[in-house]
Amino acid sequence: MKNQKGVTLLEIMIALVVFATIAVGVTRLINVAVEDTEISVAAAHSKSIGQAASAYIKDNYAVLQTVATPTTPALVRVEDLVTQGYLETGFSTHNGRGQAACVLVLQPTAGRLNGLVITEGGEAYDDLALGQLAATIGGSGAGVYTANPTNIRGAMGGFDFPVGAYGNPNHLGQRCDGSGGTIAFEAGHPAVSLWFGEALATAPTLYRDQVPGDPSLNTMNTPILLGVGTIQTAGAACSPRGALARDTVGGVLTCEEDVWRRAGSTYWRDPVANAGMLGLCDAAGRGQTRVVLTPSVGTGPRAYTCDGTGAWAALGVDDTGSIRVEGTATINRLAGTLEIAEIAAAGAACVRNGSIAREVDGKFLSCQAGVWTAAGGGGEAGMYAFFDRATCPDGWVAANGTNGTRDLRGEFIRGWDAGRGVDSARGLGSSQLDALQQITGTFHNFEEPFGSGWGAFAGQSPGSRWYGGSYYPSAPVYMTFDSARVTRSAAETRGRNVALLACMKEL
Repeated sequence: MKNQKGVTLLEIMIALVVFATIAVGVTRLINVAVEDTEISVAAAHSKSIGQAASAYIKDNYAVLQTVATPTTPALVRVEDLVTQGYLETGFSTHNGRGQAACVLVLQPTAGRLNGLVITEGGEAYDDLALGQLAATIGGSGAGVYTANPTNIRGAMGGFDFPVGAYGNPNHLGQRCDGSGGTIAFEAGHPAVSLWFGEALATAPTLYRDQVPGDPSLNTMNTPILLGVGTIQTAGAACSPRGALARDTVGGVLTCEEDVWRRAGSTYWRDPVANAGMLGLCDAAGRGQTRVVLTPSVGTGPRAYTCDGTGAWAALGVDDTGSIRVEGTATINRLAGTLEIAEIAAAGAACVRNGSIAREVDGKFLSCQAGVWTAAGGGGEAGMYAFFDRATCPDGWVAANGTNGTRDLRGEFIRGWDAGRGVDSARGLGSSQLDALQQITGTFHNFEEPFGSGWGAFAGQSPGSRWYGGSYYPSAPVYMTFDSARVTRSAAETRGRNVALLACMKEL
């Protein structure tokens, strides 16, 4: 016989069987790996929802207490967790098998909440895969198994409880995917159990975040002690703004504008160097007060208060050294000069009697009977006065017989008798011509010798005269009278006087 060379048919068949066996094993390994990955992803999906739901329930514990009952579960949707920031935007409601997830919360006893993350719909897991998925989630992982679809069984049999009231219609009357109806508990769906004790709502813990519906969790019931580690120095630099500290004697300090400042009234703010640094004054700052250390005019600090409309009003003297008093200012003593800033015109109308102003040239005016009247020139219209000047002042006219005046030029003024009897039968404003009081004398006997005469009398043309049998030489032939011999005389009768200008107050 000849020896045959090559591969026989038997050998080929054996090789094919070996290759087929290997291929089946590899395929199975690949499927197992894919399923493990899918289970891990689904477990992570349910676990993330469970963690977010736990935080949500803690933050909204009081609100959920008003919704959940022992028989009616409160529904928390995945969309709610995303919207309120407990899950990232874009987080899917469904897992890899198309099962929609949601959270149900019951209140079996007052103040105690129990939660459950459940899925419904989509493709079911077999019991083996579901057990692996629950175990991957951890101690709170669970599922609904075909062996007992009316119970929720934990991973590795850690817990087991009936679906019970979780299967009742929830407070929104919706399913996990948002459609109307009651959530169906079906075999092959994972779950996550969430437990919360009554102590959660009443724990003596101060929450830094708001707890809706329960402000007591954001309220301290005892004084806060700032220890020695918080001691800072007022005026020193600080960071961040809003931090709290204390000084060596226990005074509270706050970090404001990067500087440690002592706590005080919000209506008294720190002083500023000048008026330009007073800062914003709006409705929120109404009533706030600040001190300007160096004013633009004058010296010394000046206080200002925000009026809430954008203006800082000076409490006393403002930045330019001015002061405004709406009511009455009582000043017992004034040092320095007083300048009247209000300018008015004499004769113009005014509102408040007793007010003072000035004319452009500086003359004082006062408000009298509703009219600005020149100071020192007051009085009733039509009154007369005398001035040591060539022209009448403003508001006065010369008493020369024009403009309704009497002509007082060169006239003496005599007080009206008004019933006294000294100058009777005179009317008010009547005039008299000049007159001299009568001067009289008497000659008892013209035969007597005369000499030169006496007083205002004088003998004239002296000669001789025979009288009583005797001859008298140098006797007066006749007598003369001249009052100038004994008084001052002139062409008119007048008393001692000074020439002044007579003026009348304008009507």
